Amino acid sequence: MEDYSLQSDEAVLYKGRATFGNNKTSSELLLTNINIVVITKTKKFFSSEQVDLKSFPVKEIKVYNDVPQIKQHDCMVEIYLTNTEIIFDFYSKIEAYKFANAANKLVSGKSMSERGAKKVKGAVNLVDDTFGISTVGAIKSVVENGVVGAVFGGFGKKAQAQAKGGNALTGVLSVTKGLLGKKTNEEEIPKLETSPAMDVDAQIETLKKLKDLLDTGIITQEEFEIKKKQIMGL
Repeated sequence: MEDYSLQSDEAVLYKGRATFGNNKTSSELLLTNINIVVITKTKKFFSSEQVDLKSFPVKEIKVYNDVPQIKQHDCMVEIYLTNTEIIFDFYSKIEAYKFANAANKLVSGKSMSERGAKKVKGAVNLVDDTFGISTVGAIKSVVENGVVGAVFGGFGKKAQAQAKGGNALTGVLSVTKGLLGKKTNEEEIPKLETSPAMDVDAQIETLKKLKDLLDTGIITQEEFEIKKKQIMGL
């Protein structure tokens, strides 16, 4: 390359254009396995072209809980380094995603989609543990048989057996509905008889699990409050 010389063991993983920091001038952006390189060229009247080259070592990108601190917000990508923060503004979300995805995969060995799949899997396991069901099996049943068919099939029986201190099945179907991305009429969900009140230890344990679901965004604050009142018998 004309303005940047690659090392013998250095390879280009991404090449594009973006604005850098507060600079309004478009810069050439390179991501290699060693550096993030920003090349900005400016030219004024009656003067030769000025080339400003900045490079940031990839090894200085912060990692927290195995997650690289690379944040994409629409067309903007923020990267947190050991001693500074760098911001790039791309001309499209696709380009921003390509850069952020390549940087994530370089630092962690996993793409953004792979990391997202891991997060979803963790959320599904949390739902399964809280409601005592198989979410994957529940979704499959809903897709194949519809909500009512799923309720009166094995999914419904298992949920009824696990229901404590409130209508657990309604909560599970609410989560399933969100994962499927489809609307479910409340009339389609048969109401379960409320089980006898749980003892204090069981109430505390169930509330902890519901709080985990709230913190991970699986249920809303309103849904949490409703379930909490059911569990506490209020």
